Amino acid sequence: RFHGVVSSLDLVNGLCHYEMWRHHPLLQEDEAEPTLFVRHVMKQRDHIFTCTPKSTMKDAAKELLLTNQGSILILDDLGLSGIITQRDLVKAFAAGVSGSVTVDHWLYGQSPSVKDRIIDSGAKLVDAANLMTTRRLEHLVVCQPGETEVVGTLSSLDVLLRTRANTPLLRSMPLWLGPTVGEVLDSHHHLTHICPRGATLGEAAELLDNSGASSLIARIGAHGSNLGLLTENGLLRACVDGWSSKADVEDWMAATEFQHAAVPLHLQVPPSMPLTEAASLMLSAAEPGRTCHHLVVRALAGTWLGVFSALDIARAIQSLASELDIARTGATETPVGAIMKLEETMPKCRPTDSLGSALGTLDKFCQNAALVVDDAGEVLGLITPRCAIQAISIGFSMDRSVADWFAVRPAGEGPREVLINTPLKDAAAIMTAHVLHHLLVAEAPGARPVGVLSSLDLARGIVSANYHCPFLSLGWLQLFGASASFAQGPPSVALRATHKRRWSPTLEEGGDYSPLASCRRSRTEL
Repeated sequence: RFHGVVSSLDLVNGLCHYEMWRHHPLLQEDEAEPTLFVRHVMKQRDHIFTCTPKSTMKDAAKELLLTNQGSILILDDLGLSGIITQRDLVKAFAAGVSGSVTVDHWLYGQSPSVKDRIIDSGAKLVDAANLMTTRRLEHLVVCQPGETEVVGTLSSLDVLLRTRANTPLLRSMPLWLGPTVGEVLDSHHHLTHICPRGATLGEAAELLDNSGASSLIARIGAHGSNLGLLTENGLLRACVDGWSSKADVEDWMAATEFQHAAVPLHLQVPPSMPLTEAASLMLSAAEPGRTCHHLVVRALAGTWLGVFSALDIARAIQSLASELDIARTGATETPVGAIMKLEETMPKCRPTDSLGSALGTLDKFCQNAALVVDDAGEVLGLITPRCAIQAISIGFSMDRSVADWFAVRPAGEGPREVLINTPLKDAAAIMTAHVLHHLLVAEAPGARPVGVLSSLDLARGIVSANYHCPFLSLGWLQLFGASASFAQGPPSVALRATHKRRWSPTLEEGGDYSPLASCRRSRTEL
C-alpha cells in the first residue's frame, strides 16, 4: 500500500525535532562522539560543479543531469553570484521559462537569495540542519568563518549520508553506459558476414572489401564445429608472411593463426554489454604485440550473434539521438586533438618502399596505420590493414611500391583529413559514412598532418579505465586541479579561471594560439 514519498529534506526536518535529534545515533553530541561541524560533512570545493551567470537554463539543467548533482554554483570573475538547484529548474519549467534564458536573468528576484543560504564551515551540523528546516532549503553554501570565501556546499543528502565514523559516504559520478552492443549490431546487422567454407584468402579479402566489414566469422575443423575470426589484421599478417591469395582460409588459420582466430572467452561478450564497457574491454584486452579491435557478441547458449568492432563505437556515437546522451559521451565537447596519436609517435614508410614492406611496418610496430612520408618530409597518406585487403582483392603485387599502390588503389574512400579542433562526433560521422578506421589530423586545411585519429582512439575518448565514463568529456564541468588554484586567490575567482581555461583558446607565451600545443597540454594534464 502506498503511503507517500519521503525526501532527504523531510528526514532532516525529522532529525531537527529535539526528541529525534537527541537520540539519533549518528548525530548525537556526547563525550563518546565528538561534535560534528559543517566542515566535516560538506562537499569540498574541488568537488563542486559550476556555471557562469550567462549560461542558459538548458546548460544548467544539462550539467545537473550529467553530474548527478542537486545544485551547481554560479560563478563569475567577481565571485559567487548564486546557486541553482534541481528545484529551481522545476519551478522554471512550470513557469514556462525558455531554456535559452540565462541563469542570472532567471535568478534575479528569486527567493531565497544566495545570502540566505550561507553558513560558516565552523557551524555545528545541528545548526545547519535547523537552518535547512527553518528556511526550507535543501542546499547551503559554506564559507570560511567570518569571510565570504566559498569552501564548499552542504545538502540535506550530505547530512544523511554520514556514518558513525564521521566519514562521508562517497557518491560516484553517474555511469553513462550507452546503448548495448546488441542494439548496435541490430542497427548494422548487414556488417556481420560469414566466410564460406573452402574460401581462399583472396576471396575473403574481396568479401571484406566489398562489404565494408573488418572481420569475417569462419568455421574451423573437419565438420566446421569450431568458430574463428578472420580480421583485417589477420590478412595483413598473411601478406607479410608471404601467403598466396589462393591459399585456403582454413589451412592458413590451422597452420599459423588459430590461437588468434579462436577468440578468447573474455572477448566473447553478451549482447547486453553496454557500449562503454565494450570499449573499455577493447582497451584493456590489448596484449604485447597485439591490439584488440573486435569483440564477439555471444548468446547465452553459445551462439555467435555477430562481431562488434572499434568502428562500431563511431557508429554508436553517430546514432545517438538524445542531446543529453551526446553530451555524456563528450563527443561534441572533446576535440580530436585531445585523443589523437601524435605524428612523431607514428610509424613511417617511404613511397619508394614496397607495399609488403610498408605492411610489415604495421605488423612490426603493432599499429594499424603508418604515415607515408617523402624525402621532403611531406605526408602523402596512410597505409592501413585495409590496404592489404584491397591489394589482395585486386591482385596487386606486394613487391610493387607504395607510390604505385597510391596510383591504382580504389577511390571513393571520402575525406581522410580532419582539423585538430574537430569534435569527436563529427569525426565519428566521417568514419561511419565512409567506413574509415583512420583519419589524418591537421591544424589547418592543407597543412602538414600533426597526428592520426583511429576508431580505437574514439574508445579512449569516451571511456576511462578507472570509471567507465568520459575521462575528458566532463573536463568542461569537473574542475580538475581546482584545489591548487584556490591557493592563488579568492576561491570563486580561481574556480572561474579554471572553468574558463579548460576549453578556451590558449595563447602560447609570446606567440599565437596553437591548437596542437593546447591539446598537448590537455593530454599532459590528464
